Amino acid sequence: MEIEKKLDMLYGYRIQKEKREFEKAELIASVIPEEVKAKIAEIEAEFADTEIGDKITRLENEIREEALKFGDTVKGRYLMAVYSKGRTVWNTEALEGVLVAYPELEKFRDTGKPSISLRKVGK
Repeated sequence: MEIEKKLDMLYGYRIQKEKREFEKAELIASVIPEEVKAKIAEIEAEFADTEIGDKITRLENEIREEALKFGDTVKGRYLMAVYSKGRTVWNTEALEGVLVAYPELEKFRDTGKPSISLRKVGK
């Protein structure tokens, strides 16, 4: 079977799974009495406190900025801010041009294994 057909089949399976999850959620919702749904909505509203979420976001940003300035991983008791130095990126096209003039540099080139990620097709 062609890869394209398998991709289309995989998409179909994913759609079927999403549809079954939606149907399940609808069935569960249909057996919950309206007064219980109303109470659930009240509880959701009560716990929809964005203040703590805002505090978390601000503190995460502060930690990131300070750890970047510090330039190293910082460990707390429960969490750590892991420092990763910037990746080095080379202009492959330009370097391949240099290989024409200096073919002995070829021994310094290494190519990793290819990989595949499955993604939705953009519109």
